[in-house]
Amino acid sequence: MDNQLYFEGAFWTGQEFVILFRNTRFTSADGVSWTPTSPNIPYRFRNVIWADSQFLATANLIDCCVILSSADGLDWSELSRIDEYNSISFACSPDGYVTFGNDSVNSSLRLAYYSHDGLTWEPVDFYSNYHIFSVEWLGDRFIAVGGEQALTSYDGINWTRHVLTTD
Repeated sequence: MDNQLYFEGAFWTGQEFVILFRNTRFTSADGVSWTPTSPNIPYRFRNVIWADSQFLATANLIDCCVILSSADGLDWSELSRIDEYNSISFACSPDGYVTFGNDSVNSSLRLAYYSHDGLTWEPVDFYSNYHIFSVEWLGDRFIAVGGEQALTSYDGINWTRHVLTTD
């Protein structure tokens, strides 16, 4: 049996530390002593983020990506689905959410989506020949990286490509 821990995310909620992985949620007030609980998680998460006052997660199914939310990391509700899509990375800003991934049928087809509310998702052009493996909100802009490039965006919709070189 595989006994390694695969962490899906670690967060500070403003009141406690929370770690989520597989079907377990750990909480700690001090980051030293941890209490496990078994949350109601309907899917294995691909990404989990703390967005202001709630957890948001992506889970990839065979034919879609499911977006879920939870106030406490225990009880999860499905917010929306993106058909024929697999999420690789997920981030939020005060104004919206962005996810990078690929087509669930043709994994070489790179895709990105943006949402103002987590419910309705629109495709985004990001002009890349590479998969994007990580996206983060930096306080004033998103940065996404993959391959030999970084992408930046102030709104999650319009992206600027920056080629990375070692010269």
